[in-house]
Amino acid sequence: MECRNEYSRKYYVIFKQSSLWQQRFLKKGFGHVCIARKSDGGQYWIISDNCGGNVLTNICGMCYIENIYPNATIVPFWSIIHEKPSIRFFHINCVEIVKLVLGVRGWRIFTPYQLYRRIRNG
Repeated sequence: MECRNEYSRKYYVIFKQSSLWQQRFLKKGFGHVCIARKSDGGQYWIISDNCGGNVLTNICGMCYIENIYPNATIVPFWSIIHEKPSIRFFHINCVEIVKLVLGVRGWRIFTPYQLYRRIRNG
């Protein structure tokens, strides 16, 4: 069972190009994914990005998120709260970190483009 409640947050999922060598195997424009959300007061962006297994969190002043990430595909998404936790065995990459934060489940989702299709289709 999943629901949106007071613990759900609105995130902005950011799909962008990457300069890594794996890029040639991924769909153009969907080489990397990270997330951002507005602070509770709405004055700042809280941006979390997985870079080589390290999760980096930045705080940026409020502006249009498109100005921070030009040429990126940005999709708003409310996090999903599940009643039952899931057990996951995965390789830590940008897609898995974003799936964990958003509450998206799906063992067949490996690439940023597959995640994009999942959150766009509900």
